[in-house]
Amino acid sequence: MKQNQNKQIDLKSIPVAEYLLSIGEPLVQISNFYYQHKEHDSLKVNTKHNYFVWNSRRAEKNSYGGVAQYLMIMYELTFVEALKKITADFNNTNFELVKIPEKKYPKNFYYRVKESHKSLQLKRYLMAKRKISARVVDLFMKQDLIAMNNKDEIIFKWYRDSKIVGFSKQGTQKLTEEEKNKYHYKRDYLKYVAPTTKKDTYWGFNFLVGKPLNLYFFEGGVDLMSFLSLYYEDLMNKGDFWLIFTDGVVGEKIYSFIAAANQMLNDSDYDIESLHCCYDNDKTGSEMLAFLQTRQYSRKDQKKVQWTDNIPPLRREEETADWNSEIVYQSEIAGKGEKNEKSN
Repeated sequence: MKQNQNKQIDLKSIPVAEYLLSIGEPLVQISNFYYQHKEHDSLKVNTKHNYFVWNSRRAEKNSYGGVAQYLMIMYELTFVEALKKITADFNNTNFELVKIPEKKYPKNFYYRVKESHKSLQLKRYLMAKRKISARVVDLFMKQDLIAMNNKDEIIFKWYRDSKIVGFSKQGTQKLTEEEKNKYHYKRDYLKYVAPTTKKDTYWGFNFLVGKPLNLYFFEGGVDLMSFLSLYYEDLMNKGDFWLIFTDGVVGEKIYSFIAAANQMLNDSDYDIESLHCCYDNDKTGSEMLAFLQTRQYSRKDQKKVQWTDNIPPLRREEETADWNSEIVYQSEIAGKGEKNEKSN
């Protein structure tokens, strides 16, 4: 053991299980490398890789991570409050600090997806089930941005400089409640992000028209396509926009694309004109919007660009919403209007 008194804390190096047990958290060891919370059986601590995950709350902020995230989600502490507690506990207890191995990335990315030739099935699903417009689906398929694999999953290809550097995929069959419980998953569709190089880990699916002057950030690819379907004429007429899908709420990807836009415009008289948060209308999306609105982008002319709230509205007394639920809602309203006109 080593004495921690008055030492600077590296939060990632504090052993999660040992720390939580030291402050009285009810954990029980269930295997060589796992502990489980006695009152929340979906909360596990992995001692081999030194992290905890609360699977039943995975869609929430701080449901995964180290000791600070645990205190924040379990006791609703702020990061500053969690850090103060950890500091006090740390300086009064001896811990053998964990050496965190550096994350490994593939040296090169190779796109090896077995694409099916089910273009009609892909179009039918996106248009009939998700209500995305035919012109958006046709445009994305023509530009080879999306495809379907042999498991009937949608592939969203990450392009950087006309080269595929990664991809995300999403299932097309809604998960049953039984499957959600089995996978400890809250969302309706399984999603997956393929490993890629260190350089491109914080890249993502994107659609650029003209120059990257107006940036729009979405949690999902279907949400991005839904938004473009709803505002197609307005966006295309104005041009110079970049739609970006960040695979959930991932701040690092936001900053990666802003930096890329800045670099693309660096040698010109142009600069970013607007930044739009189009994340889901839920706790996580609202928290990210609130955080982003405390930040500003500084242009070359010293003007500041504020973040615009483009979070979709709640409909029909729903607790959450995304841009796909919005286009489905508007499609249903339009359908009812057509029926009423015919009946009159």
